[in-house]
Amino acid sequence: RELPDPARHGPVRREAMSRIARATARNMQFAWSEIPHAWVQEEIDITALEALRQRLKRAARAELPLTVTAILCRVVALALARFPVFNSVLDSTTEELVYRDYVNIGVAVDTPRGLVVPCLRAVAGKSALQIGEELKAISARAVAGKLLGEDFQGSGFTISNLGGIGVSGMFPLVNWPEVAILGVASSRERCVLANGSASNRLIMPLTLGFDHRVINGADAARFLGFIRECIEEPGMLLIHA
Repeated sequence: RELPDPARHGPVRREAMSRIARATARNMQFAWSEIPHAWVQEEIDITALEALRQRLKRAARAELPLTVTAILCRVVALALARFPVFNSVLDSTTEELVYRDYVNIGVAVDTPRGLVVPCLRAVAGKSALQIGEELKAISARAVAGKLLGEDFQGSGFTISNLGGIGVSGMFPLVNWPEVAILGVASSRERCVLANGSASNRLIMPLTLGFDHRVINGADAARFLGFIRECIEEPGMLLIHA
């Protein structure tokens, strides 16, 4: 469709899109046109998890890369093992699902050149601290523009955390050929009434986007519910290790 000429109505200027922006635009256009998207949302109480995270950092007396994103990568790896369809690929030509027997997770990183999604490999079996170390290293390379082509390949699930920017919610698009993505919004303190008493709790909104050809709403709810269980009761991570 031909673009209406905006210069008819006043001064304009043109700026070439960056290589990353062009690639992102193509991928998002394809994902939106190819995948019938659906979303489910949860508000997760991370009060206990954040208190534990801060205690561990103080006990270490050092800067630990034990970020919420690293912990979410660990939890998602556990969830993918329990719900393997979320780590599958739809082969629409043969109408088959191809299940990955490995867990690679793409993590969106904000850089001066745009949003990129490098891949963390073999996440299953690694601790949140190990994942945090790898995430810190690959994020630094992303910001410095030193990622290689293979750094973007092989992910089976993506996590996009915009909490640091302060958004209250998001509806992420699935990163084809993956079938699901987890969007993380900003954690905020909220007064919550439970068992007749009010208390301030730290609440983190999560949104699970998924390919509705592969995943139904009930399975998406169970997947997100498992993540909520692990996050709200950090001791569950020991049970599911």
